[in-house]
Amino acid sequence: MARDNREDFILSELKDLSKKTGCIEVAVAQQQTSFESHMKQSEEKYNELQKSSERQNEILHNNTESLKEYMQQTVLLKETMIKMDARLCPIEIERIKKQAISEWRKNALIVGAKVFTLLAGSGGLVMIVREILSHVKW
Repeated sequence: MARDNREDFILSELKDLSKKTGCIEVAVAQQQTSFESHMKQSEEKYNELQKSSERQNEILHNNTESLKEYMQQTVLLKETMIKMDARLCPIEIERIKKQAISEWRKNALIVGAKVFTLLAGSGGLVMIVREILSHVKW
């Protein structure tokens, strides 16, 4: 009987150990499935991040190229304006001088006409006053 008890005990312990091992295997399988799912999600996120990074790099590259082209056009425009200014500056100065002289002559003519009108008016007034005074007897 003692032997049967030992055998029963050992069989019982083996059954418990087998159940525990089975539970551990199930838990390990669940953990493995969860880990694989997590790894798949991580890989998908990494791929999305990599694609996004590539798009951002492409956009940055395009913007950089566009900025370089814009800067070159700005430099060309600046150089063209400097050259045009150098060519047009003497012409513009001459035009401004002619315009200033023309304005001065016009203003001088207007002032002269006003002075002449004033003198003529004053002369006419003096003649009228002289005529009136000549008729007045003192």
